[in-house]
Amino acid sequence: MTTGSQFRTDTVHRLTRKGHQLKVRVDDLPGGAEYGFILVAGDIADGCLVRIHSRCVYGDVLGSEDCDCAAQLDRSLDLIQAEGSGVLIYLEQEGRGAGLVAKARGKNVQEHTGVDTFSAYRALDLAPDSRDYLLAIVALLRLDLESVRLLTNNPEKIRPLQYVGIRVEVQPLLISPPNEEVRQYLEAKRLERGHRIPEELTAPAAESDRQSQSMPLVGYAFRAPRWRTPKFSSRWDPRRRAQPGPERAVAITLRETDFDTVSVWEDDDRPAASGLRGVRAWLWQELKRRWSADRAQRFGSHASPRIA
Repeated sequence: MTTGSQFRTDTVHRLTRKGHQLKVRVDDLPGGAEYGFILVAGDIADGCLVRIHSRCVYGDVLGSEDCDCAAQLDRSLDLIQAEGSGVLIYLEQEGRGAGLVAKARGKNVQEHTGVDTFSAYRALDLAPDSRDYLLAIVALLRLDLESVRLLTNNPEKIRPLQYVGIRVEVQPLLISPPNEEVRQYLEAKRLERGHRIPEELTAPAAESDRQSQSMPLVGYAFRAPRWRTPKFSSRWDPRRRAQPGPERAVAITLRETDFDTVSVWEDDDRPAASGLRGVRAWLWQELKRRWSADRAQRFGSHASPRIA
């Protein structure tokens, strides 16, 4: 991933979609192609449309009508294409980070018990949502974007961007559920995860049959980035450099972390907590922890927030 505004130019080409052409360029996410890619359409600037999308093989590839993933992606691309510019960040986080096999197991539990997707994951001893958006944040920072219009209903995508200093205007993706399966899924996301979905969209509707399929999953590579000394670009004002606020300090750290130079955990160095994917997952947890701590401090007292 090229730093700053120096996005690679050897991938620029025309994309024809729904009868219209759009100039696009692509790059791997920091850390490698196994984590996903970033697609930049047209000439972007502050305030451009941004969609952060996690892979869904059933919806995006197989055309499944059991979720709203494909509909959200299609709507996002329609909006970006209509505007002539925008950013799509496609994350390799199938099954809310658990993988396709785990997702299929969850669907099996749903069919046999009638519980929602998040309860099914808990029944399998899985986290309801183990995705992280750290690399998406780094990608946006390296594009020098200070403000975005984020196409999402998910508050977990909004708060961390705000914490690193990116101004976020939320543009909801309201998808009318085409069947009972999707209605229940939207209702679960609204109640369980706090998604910004109007209650009227999830009003009960007629039942519809559901079919599930399963596919093998290629495992993720669990690798950890090697740190390097932060370098300050001309974007950072010298006064900010001397005493950066917490958001700016985190943004500088993330922007200058060398995710493309990686090492593999040795057995003795592997994090003790289960489910962590090396330093990337640790950084994501730290980002959320610091955001929560600073927010509590701001609203709980008049003291200035500090970064550890």
